[in-house]
Amino acid sequence: MQRITKSKTFVFEAPISDEIVAKLKQWGQVSTSAALTVFTLGSGEVRIRVIRDTPSVKVRRISIKPECGCVLELDEVREFEKGTVYYRYIGYKPCEAHKS
Repeated sequence: MQRITKSKTFVFEAPISDEIVAKLKQWGQVSTSAALTVFTLGSGEVRIRVIRDTPSVKVRRISIKPECGCVLELDEVREFEKGTVYYRYIGYKPCEAHKS
């Protein structure tokens, strides 16, 4: 059975692009300090599920679903041997209100 975590807050442990930050700011609060970015969703949910888990790499799919109906998906990739964490943009599906 796959475990899915639901939350309204997510902590990004590595830099994310300005484009992603701009989208997140549409839906909630974004706070940045040093290498951390904290996102708190106003209404909706942040779903996190592990899609790959090996001794050297762990990949978690982050689905941000605000109440409006948009969906932003990112992968958090942790490479344990290199000691790195980075975020990979997967896709964005806008709701009817944000299609323009």
